[in-house]
Amino acid sequence: MKKIILLISFCFPFILIGQSKIEIIGSINASDNNFLDTVFVIPFLSSSPKLNYHFGINYYEKLNRAFSIKIGLGFASMGYKTYNNPDFRYGNQQDGTIAFSLFFTEEEYWNTTILHNIHLLDIPIGLRYQPSSKKFKLFVEAGILTRYYLQTFDKIVKTNDSQVQTYQDAEIRNIHFAFFINLGFNYPINEKMDFTFQPNLRYHLTKTSKKSIKDFEYSLGVALGLSFNLK
Repeated sequence: MKKIILLISFCFPFILIGQSKIEIIGSINASDNNFLDTVFVIPFLSSSPKLNYHFGINYYEKLNRAFSIKIGLGFASMGYKTYNNPDFRYGNQQDGTIAFSLFFTEEEYWNTTILHNIHLLDIPIGLRYQPSSKKFKLFVEAGILTRYYLQTFDKIVKTNDSQVQTYQDAEIRNIHFAFFINLGFNYPINEKMDFTFQPNLRYHLTKTSKKSIKDFEYSLGVALGLSFNLK
């Protein structure tokens, strides 16, 4: 908790001294984990993208007519869905293979889905390029996210039952770095307020796990928000 307070207090001076723009934004994302190893952590499960979310507040300070620097604070849920691998054969279905009874019974294996999520505190730092000052203002921005791991949230869904687990995973790194790129537009509502539409991509540059497995979280989504001109 102390680390989170320090990260928040680091961001607010940039917001308070600025005189350009504050943006409040939220997004719905499809996220997954890119496992680069040839063997998945749990070999008999496959992963697929799942819907997650992100929301935050950003501050923009103009450097010149076209470029602005960005810093912000946000909360993100990232993760993926696991399900049974149709190519896997249970222990009693093929000779010489050990059944994974420590994880699931055979019946549970074919009827279990795990919705895996990690919650993160985000600090984005980036650069926005917005050349037009017309009513319909296109922009592109890119930068680096520093992400602090908060907790893991898993939902295990079976045929007739489901359970939720929230815990601190000692195998997940506390600090992550990710690249982000956003492409969108602002549309003025009035002199002080703009509507924002923003497709976005985030890809982790650091592994999620402390183990040797190479796993990199990523997400693709669409964000909507409001920005308020401070001058």
